[in-house]
Amino acid sequence: MAGIKGTNVAAPVVPFDTTDVHPSHEARYGKGGYRTAATTAERDAIPAARREAGMLVFVVVDSKVYRLGSDLTTWA
Repeated sequence: MAGIKGTNVAAPVVPFDTTDVHPSHEARYGKGGYRTAATTAERDAIPAARREAGMLVFVVVDSKVYRLGSDLTTWA
């Protein structure tokens, strides 16, 4: 596995306050939420630890948004 340049964290990263305009993280390293993937293969390769029921993934090649089911494997 390739190393990732940056600061490794073991707890959620949050901004200083609710008015902070700087992003807290890069979507591809977050858990759940909304993210993009180039292909369905890239979408399907999202690790289980970063999946959350109801998360949305926009697949660029399909120009389609997929929603993850409660089983954490089915995309609709």
